[in-house]
Amino acid sequence: MLNRNLAASSVLLCVLGTAVSAQSQVLIAPRTISLDAAQKLASTAIEACRKGGYNVTVVVLDASGRTRVQLHDDKAGPHTIENANRKAYTSLTFRSNTIDFAKRQEGRPAPMLNNVTLGQGGVVIKAGNDIVGSVGVSGAPGGDKDQACAEAGIATIASGLTAN
Repeated sequence: MLNRNLAASSVLLCVLGTAVSAQSQVLIAPRTISLDAAQKLASTAIEACRKGGYNVTVVVLDASGRTRVQLHDDKAGPHTIENANRKAYTSLTFRSNTIDFAKRQEGRPAPMLNNVTLGQGGVVIKAGNDIVGSVGVSGAPGGDKDQACAEAGIATIASGLTAN
């Protein structure tokens, strides 16, 4: 009797296990920005801002929100570290550039979430339709200049974003 119950339980587990694996993946492999690409992006963004005479901080987050790179230029203000991080975090969280997020928030109260900003200069990093990270730049005199530096950084890794 014990062997019969054990056999029935084994069959049931196999059937249930097959049903679960047929419906969903157990492990996923999210696409995310590599350390090398994040360093190249951040260095290029810093250089683009320096050419304009701006001292900035650049933060690059991976797809899960972990900091991959943070570069703080020699004469950038101390507040730019936090602000660049907030810009990168906001763009990743809301899956859009911070300028687009700010436009969607016009006429509404600011979101009551930590680390969210409406400041321009946060840009999502996309590979096809997948968001693989984000970058935040802070310190130029105007968010449009921060964003331009972020976009210059992304442009240097763009060819790698189209590869599988």
